[in-house]
Amino acid sequence: MTKPEHAGRTACLIALAVTALTFCWQFASVHLVYNDNWTSLYYAGDQVPVPKELADEHVYLFPNVVGYDGEGYHVMAHDPFFRRDYNKYFDLPRLRYRRILVSGLAWLLAFGRDEWVDRAYYSIILGFVFLGTYWLGRWSQSHERSPLWALLFIATPAALCSISLMTIDIALAAFTAGLLWYSEQKAWGKLFVVLACAALTRETGILLLIGWCAWLVFERRFLFAIKYAAAAIPLACWMLFVSMHTEPSSQVWLSPIPLYGILNTLVHPRTYTAVWYHNILVSMDRIAMIGMLIALALLFRDALRAATRDYKTFAALTFAGLAVFLAGGDVWPEVVAFGRNFTPLLLIVAVSGILSGSWWRFVPILLIDPRVLVIHVMQAGRIVHALGR
Repeated sequence: MTKPEHAGRTACLIALAVTALTFCWQFASVHLVYNDNWTSLYYAGDQVPVPKELADEHVYLFPNVVGYDGEGYHVMAHDPFFRRDYNKYFDLPRLRYRRILVSGLAWLLAFGRDEWVDRAYYSIILGFVFLGTYWLGRWSQSHERSPLWALLFIATPAALCSISLMTIDIALAAFTAGLLWYSEQKAWGKLFVVLACAALTRETGILLLIGWCAWLVFERRFLFAIKYAAAAIPLACWMLFVSMHTEPSSQVWLSPIPLYGILNTLVHPRTYTAVWYHNILVSMDRIAMIGMLIALALLFRDALRAATRDYKTFAALTFAGLAVFLAGGDVWPEVVAFGRNFTPLLLIVAVSGILSGSWWRFVPILLIDPRVLVIHVMQAGRIVHALGR
């Protein structure tokens, strides 16, 4: 049996290697394709204005597109406390600003200095690559499994998306791995911090805390549940602050009809009229959606069996409840979006497969990842083309 100190060292080395390879991928992309302009990672579009105060950054603007979420969180990192009125430069400011953790950490690491914020933001994303891989490796070792299972973390949709588009979902994926590790080790103080940070990462992060508290109540550990419920206090305070500075959103996210969002998207998938391979993408989208349905089926099966019903099941069930009643918006039609949003559920289903040896539990990620990887395959093509010039 591996000694604890050796186990920690091995997991750390694996996490460092994954983080280094992630940085190399980003460097190759930025250096060879975008002329060393690191702001290209945000995927900002020229159809959305950039604050004039950030003109010195020379933000790379992709033509004829709105852009993606990473640019909004980048702007938030320059103005986390609404001092510059930057919230007018991206959509759904109240929703975005609730997801303050990554942007706030970047601002703190940069000591609030604009010229350091971007480097700090990239570093925070890489930091969560390390943490998620390390925590998953330690969890795997604690169950006498190979530490190489830590590589599963970088294969999650949230991680694959965040390393190329600077989205914040990798942080919630990492905190899911932190929940696994610290709950198994009974490191209650660290687990409290992980759950509080998860809630501040994005609104779905509170589901990890709700699932954990529900498990404690199920186990009749009522006082413990009350103590952990206090991890929601930082989020409640921040939400109050955000509500004082932003207008409410009128967008409807939920439907009273179970599975309406998923089934409606299967029947009416997203169209890709601008690319010649649109039929292939539509097929990949549908396959990914089937992967999501398989994940839900496996999870509900676990919930009904006492032998597989544990804290992980309760945590994932909260995300399953959201999946069942999520109407859509822009989530279900885009695999990258629902893959990111439901990575905690997908990760918990997969790690259950590590314990049980059931390969069925890896099927959901295996069906979803190919569509997410299209982004990386296309970028790899650009890198190869640049090398050949």
